[in-house]
Amino acid sequence: MQIDLASFIPFLVIAGILLIIVLIVLSKLLVNVGAREIAIKERRYLGAKMPPGRVVATEGEVGIQADVLKPGLHLIKYPFERIVRKVPLIEIGADELEVQYQDRQDWVFALKGGSGLSIASFPSNSPESVALRRQLMAIGKRGKTIETCEGACRVTVSTYEDFGEPAFRARLRKA
Repeated sequence: MQIDLASFIPFLVIAGILLIIVLIVLSKLLVNVGAREIAIKERRYLGAKMPPGRVVATEGEVGIQADVLKPGLHLIKYPFERIVRKVPLIEIGADELEVQYQDRQDWVFALKGGSGLSIASFPSNSPESVALRRQLMAIGKRGKTIETCEGACRVTVSTYEDFGEPAFRARLRKA
């Protein structure tokens, strides 16, 4: 029995094309985020519409997502989600975060040794601001251990009044 290599060429071409298709689909489904970066993702279809005036979408809404992908390998719900881009992780070096209310805005400051830098602000009635305050109150009751680039840190939150409004100070200490 004589084996003709030419008869295998169509099968090899089809197998090669299928392999390329599988690799392309896998590259869209799996995303590796490096140790010193985060990935910003966008939900493209199937979800609630973002309310007017909001910049980022929360869970279940179409648009740029508030939740970012941390370092590691992630499965993406392609084609419903996509990675907009990967950006370097910025280290501020703060050991405290402070949230203060002023002019109907909640301002977030990163503090190190008494010096501060404003890093975010939200309208005080926005879902982001309400969720931030709720999480800070929950952490304040029991504390929380989190993982950072530097290792495990213990977060404690104190509440105080700032011009008659509640304010929060979150302290980060190595666990």
